[in-house]
Amino acid sequence: MPHEPEVLRLLQAYQDIWFSHFPALSRRAEWHIVHHLCMRGRNGAPVGELYGLAKQIFLLDDATVKERLLSINQDGLCDLDPTGQIYARTIATPTRSLLDKFDAHLRAFAQPLSEVGKVFGTVLPAPSLDELSADHRALLLQPLDIHTEQWAVAVDRVFESGRLSPARRMDAKRHLISSSHWNLLHNAVRWYYESHGSQAGKDGILADRLAAQLLQLTGQTLQTTRDHIAYLLDVGLFQRMPGKALHVAVSAVAIKEIHLALGRTAERLPAILDALSGRGAPAAGLPIDNDIGDLTVTVRHRPAGAAAPEIHHLLQIVAPRGNERRIPVQPPLTIGRTPPSDLVLNGADISRTHCRIVADGSGIAVSDLNSTNGTFLNDRRIKAITPLKAGDRLQVGSYVLEYHRESAAAAPGDIEDTRHSRGLQAGR
Repeated sequence: MPHEPEVLRLLQAYQDIWFSHFPALSRRAEWHIVHHLCMRGRNGAPVGELYGLAKQIFLLDDATVKERLLSINQDGLCDLDPTGQIYARTIATPTRSLLDKFDAHLRAFAQPLSEVGKVFGTVLPAPSLDELSADHRALLLQPLDIHTEQWAVAVDRVFESGRLSPARRMDAKRHLISSSHWNLLHNAVRWYYESHGSQAGKDGILADRLAAQLLQLTGQTLQTTRDHIAYLLDVGLFQRMPGKALHVAVSAVAIKEIHLALGRTAERLPAILDALSGRGAPAAGLPIDNDIGDLTVTVRHRPAGAAAPEIHHLLQIVAPRGNERRIPVQPPLTIGRTPPSDLVLNGADISRTHCRIVADGSGIAVSDLNSTNGTFLNDRRIKAITPLKAGDRLQVGSYVLEYHRESAAAAPGDIEDTRHSRGLQAGR
């Protein structure tokens, strides 16, 4: 049974749930700020950190981020210290109202996840009415994280096939993060699956119908929405269908890549569903940050009583000299210059979120996160998710990390034992 439409329905359900709980927050930048505050900044986050987050993803200037943050503050969803002032060192703290709403929207999302679980033969328990744990929040959001990653790979391949210049490709990716472009493309993909093989599917979807759907959701003008449709046609994600009125459809090359991205997301769902049901080990435990010179490693506890995996994945820093370390990898693991990356490496040639290590069957793979200087594997720049083989060398800026696999019998001891042997202090 094909599961790609199930993933689409899950994404649509999440969006509907988000807007039902946060109707005033239709901008994607606001979504990212709220998620950061509720997932990583529950006790407060410096505004400078939010500047970096928004700049890395949206290329927004500080004034625009201030405007988005002020709107969240005026809605009573975050407090600012000092009150009414926004500087880089101002601390933004989510209010109890925001934290409660955020957990409520995740509990609501558990229902469509439960419906998907039935398709995969997994029964999910109802989430507790108590405050959700950090692990539970991360697991509920993991399908979205995986899809975002696979989606980025798909559109990159579309742009590559269309031979867009690097500058146009970067600009197009930034546009696609916006709610309007994202929704137009997703609605067209849904139309493809719902009408595939019918005459309606062959005719495409009326552009004005797409525009009306977006108008109802975001309140943008009809002309602005039409401009967005024209842009998607221009970059090769949409194609025009025959007829007098403007009918559009997802282009053939785009639907091929998007179908693969949805399929790869579907392949990862059973493990997440098993973890949510309690049958499998959580994908991520509670993080503990440790500073090692100019390197920060976020490692994750293995849950008590959980069986050790058969294979341990390790990254060994072999350059620059003096930074040699062996780092246990429990995917997904993001590498970058600043938090919220799990593995933080200092260097001006490293992007804030540079690359990500993900599970790939019994092994792991690496994907670049649109970094400025690229991610290299064995001296070749990667353009898509690439599996890692034992002995491979991953280059991130000036850092070279060598990949090793060890069986459970030969693996290092528990995380605490590894820290103790290095003389590190946990919980800094």
